[in-house]
Amino acid sequence: MPESRKLELNAFLTKPTTRLARYPLLLETVLKHTPDDSSDKMMIPKVIAKIKEFLASVNKESGNTENRFNLMQLDSQLLFKPGEEVDLRLKEPGRELIYKAGLQRRDGEILAFLFDHAVLFTKSMHKKHHHESLRVYRRVSLLPVLNDWG
Repeated sequence: MPESRKLELNAFLTKPTTRLARYPLLLETVLKHTPDDSSDKMMIPKVIAKIKEFLASVNKESGNTENRFNLMQLDSQLLFKPGEEVDLRLKEPGRELIYKAGLQRRDGEILAFLFDHAVLFTKSMHKKHHHESLRVYRRVSLLPVLNDWG
């Protein structure tokens, strides 16, 4: 559509929050030039604090949403050996990827994933139709102890 100016959806989703993040800087500059006897001298810091508080909650939710998206994507990429399938429950609410790292081996790179409940080692497979598959390299190690650390 011409209204989109050939921009990706991501450009429209992030614009409101990035603009909002600029307001505290703008308001702090306005505050510096506001006369001491103005009623705005008391209100501007309150507005700045409210905006920063809102931005913190937006950032937290953005992180949670990104985590859920990444876990759903990872779940769809996993390929298990026959008979070794494990339901990692990556789509469950509260599930978290704690750490991801690439490990170099002679036969290629191994991707290690530490979740809040399991450890997973995978090896990248060839891409098919722009979709990368990850073959589970070792049996999944479930870690019920991590669930209790909460």
